[in-house]
Amino acid sequence: MGRPATDPAIVALIQKLARENPRWGYERIRGELQHLGRRVSGATIRRVLKRARLGPAPRRADDRWRDFLRTHATSTLACDFFTVDTVTLRRLYVFFVVEVGTRFVHVLGVSAHSDGAWVTQQARNLLADLKDRAGTFQFLIRDRDTKFTSSFDEVFTGDNIQVLKIPPRAPRANAFAERWVRTARTECTDRLLIFGERHFRTVLDEYADHYNRHRPHRFLGLRAPTDDDSDVIPLPTGQIERRHVLGGLINGTSELADQRGAVTNTQVSALGLVLTPFRRSAASPTPSTSTTPARDCNACWRAVGEALGRGRCERSVRAVDSRTRRTPAPAQQCWSGGGFGCSGEVGRVGLEPTTHGL
Repeated sequence: MGRPATDPAIVALIQKLARENPRWGYERIRGELQHLGRRVSGATIRRVLKRARLGPAPRRADDRWRDFLRTHATSTLACDFFTVDTVTLRRLYVFFVVEVGTRFVHVLGVSAHSDGAWVTQQARNLLADLKDRAGTFQFLIRDRDTKFTSSFDEVFTGDNIQVLKIPPRAPRANAFAERWVRTARTECTDRLLIFGERHFRTVLDEYADHYNRHRPHRFLGLRAPTDDDSDVIPLPTGQIERRHVLGGLINGTSELADQRGAVTNTQVSALGLVLTPFRRSAASPTPSTSTTPARDCNACWRAVGEALGRGRCERSVRAVDSRTRRTPAPAQQCWSGGGFGCSGEVGRVGLEPTTHGL
């Protein structure tokens, strides 16, 4: 008996509207629900949001620091220092910058005497390395260290990058830089004995290369900062070998050079393969090539497979088995995953081997 409970689907919809539109009040949400054909009172909306611990509209506004960082991640840089003591009890300072959007780390320098002039010069070197990409950044987050002088700020403001100072004694406001310090210490510096500045610079360069090119990141979907899967053709996985970083301190993985792996457009071009479109003419229902689809696919996988030493294509539309010389049944998709198609399909792009490079 009594008043029936609110439909759980409506409750979820109210909470979703409140979270996605933090400036909407009870009546604004009620009007949106009424527009969707759901009649709910303002008191019910208030009760639902109170149970979900979502306060009134002005206090639900997305003006928090974490919301700012999430919104401007791709245009934000974060910089900081961390120190390491050598075996001779000499303290070395590391200055680095993190691209928040990609988690790419720039280790700018290592020095035992890091004063304001040295830090300013490292900032100039960073902008020189970024070149045209420097224009994509709008903010630089830093703490209130005395080594960050006014000349340091002028280097970035001259390139239209606004310098944001975090509050005093608030390292969590520069969380991205602090997180990299913890990662570098845990995986690298806390497990090594550093003998000097030159040794430390070599160690950091190798670790930064591993961090940027191979180490997976959860924020990036378990990809490395420099990974770009947009032009990768997946081939059957071959033999995996262990790759030593920092003399075996960190173990990575890589494929053997003579096994199957991923072929990029750049690698295909370097092998002397030309990408040619295969079109079906209006007068003829067959492709505009003199060979059959089976032979086209055969040439396709043979050109790439023999040049890279990676065997036959196992998922081509009509691949000819190199051992049995039989043509299996057509599959759903070519080995290229649609990036390079079979000549037997209209509008696809195929691979045509050339005489040079093979």
